[in-house]
Amino acid sequence: MNSRVLRAVAPFGVAPDDLIPAADDDAEADACRLLDALDETHSPGRVALITGPSGSGKSRLLSTVRKRLGASGANFTDTARCRPDPARALAAQRASMPVEAWLGLLSMAGLADARLLPVPAGMLSEGERARLRLALAMARARRGGFLLIDECCSTLDRCTAVGVAATIRRWATRSGVCVIAAGAHEDLARLLGPDLVVRCEPGVPRRFERGPGVARAGRIRVEGGTAADYAALARYHYRPGRPASPSRILRAVAAGGRLAGVLVVSFPTLNGSWRGLIWPGRYRGDDKRAIARRLNRELRRISRVIVDPRDRGRGIARRLVRAYLDHPDTPATEAVAAMGRLSPFGASAGMTAYPVPPRPADDRLGDMLDAAGVEPWEMLDPARVEQMRGDGLLRRELGVWARAVYASIPKPRRGCTDVFDLAPLAAARLCAPPVAYGCVAE
Repeated sequence: MNSRVLRAVAPFGVAPDDLIPAADDDAEADACRLLDALDETHSPGRVALITGPSGSGKSRLLSTVRKRLGASGANFTDTARCRPDPARALAAQRASMPVEAWLGLLSMAGLADARLLPVPAGMLSEGERARLRLALAMARARRGGFLLIDECCSTLDRCTAVGVAATIRRWATRSGVCVIAAGAHEDLARLLGPDLVVRCEPGVPRRFERGPGVARAGRIRVEGGTAADYAALARYHYRPGRPASPSRILRAVAAGGRLAGVLVVSFPTLNGSWRGLIWPGRYRGDDKRAIARRLNRELRRISRVIVDPRDRGRGIARRLVRAYLDHPDTPATEAVAAMGRLSPFGASAGMTAYPVPPRPADDRLGDMLDAAGVEPWEMLDPARVEQMRGDGLLRRELGVWARAVYASIPKPRRGCTDVFDLAPLAAARLCAPPVAYGCVAE
């Protein structure tokens, strides 16, 4: 035995070997029992939680489970092995996966935030990195397999832990992957909603209990809000500037009165290319004044839905939309979402989705870019855009596009002096056509 160890423990009068924890003889049997309990219903997507104070043997049991799964040839994914590349941007972390599929997983993990996509993983917060590790694990896991999560939500503030735990529970149910998580926080069983709980205590046999089977993350209250509520969360939205002509604001309030989300309802715009899909012929005609009066009388538009990043994954966006649809200001409601294909909360709240077809101006610009050998997404690359500035044909066609879609360009950008300053907007239209939503009050 090392002399420093002997000198360190000498004051306690106990031999070093007596202080080293004995082998966990029950770990093998408990691991078998845990896996058998998950398998007894033959239903994928179940969740087990191993919980208890530090030093109680949680990680040891999870390690034994890992070894048994490996020995049996079972398909399993360990989040400990899903380490993001700290120098690579969030959107580029899973290079082998199509961009749309990876963005879908990021959305499910609560990371489909335009502000975060170009940020290197090493610059993300601890909560954001936890969600990224979860997204990487989701990408590897397969239906009928297992996902192992040690120290689940242990390093997160409890507000973020609520959202991450809810994401894990929802994803397990949808994907058909069994999740086995280990964590010390006493609230984890309530937040995660496991089907099975294994409680560990030092020196005491582990206890197996039936879990609640559903996450109870605390009540979210939806109520009337103010412009100040919108201002508090506006920085989390990808669109700059305030929504036009707001008529009503709802807010979602979490435990303790903390603002978790906000929804803004606005008067409708006079022109909308999507409106003919949702309400064919209803808002068309030669008398613009009569059409405007009918729009204001019958229709409102959900113009913003913003959720605090800590609360993503809890279904707050859906609840805000549903709360408004239950008590709308007008018989008809519409919304247009650039992220509708990745985060379809409008549809989950009961609205009908209408994929917006490309406008003639979009098709023309896309054809011209294709002929010039330019991918639409390259218009987001400053260096590539700088090269395009000298191309007279590209400049002309981008100008034609801008004039055709002028009404849909955000007001802060309408006064730009160089048409290439609108290149990011054109890229968005060509790469991610928006989804329109409509709903009529019953």
